[in-house]
Amino acid sequence: MSKLAYVVKYALTTGVQVVDVEKKKIEPSGISDGCWYGKWSESTWCGQSFKEGRDFSFDKEEAEKLFDEMKAKKLKSLDKQISKISKLTFKIEG
Repeated sequence: MSKLAYVVKYALTTGVQVVDVEKKKIEPSGISDGCWYGKWSESTWCGQSFKEGRDFSFDKEEAEKLFDEMKAKKLKSLDKQISKISKLTFKIEG
């Protein structure tokens, strides 16, 4: 059974992606490896490096919340950088 995953891992650079994923069984044991398989990016088919609730969500509203948190964190970091750069002064040492 496939599901839609809203991938926010790279949302600040490439945008939110919607990926059709499914759990697959490892043959011959038939045991799920806990990995969601789908076309996560151009070259990756297994989402082992993608964590649900951090990098993607199956719920659109949750994905939007994750995106907003990422954006707020990045803006805070940029504000710190701007503040630090603003305090720099021109001086010649030596």
